[in-house]
Amino acid sequence: MKTLLRLLSIGTAMVLFGPAGAQEFPSRPVHWILSQPAGSSPDISARLVADGLSKMWNQQVVVDNRPGGQNVIGAQAAAKSPADG
Repeated sequence: MKTLLRLLSIGTAMVLFGPAGAQEFPSRPVHWILSQPAGSSPDISARLVADGLSKMWNQQVVVDNRPGGQNVIGAQAAAKSPADG
């Protein structure tokens, strides 16, 4: 019985205090790094999706094309981008 009461109290605390410190996502413009050239089929698809996300999130979504090097240039750009959580 004591274990059940402890679990209920922990669950209640998680429900009440869990989302208190959450931030709204995204809080600044989103950069989508795409390792394909501009005008290609994946680029057109990414821009269509980015437009929909911009409207849904009320935040700008930028498609950043980094083609070449068998996708290594785009991967390096993503790895070196600042961490934003």
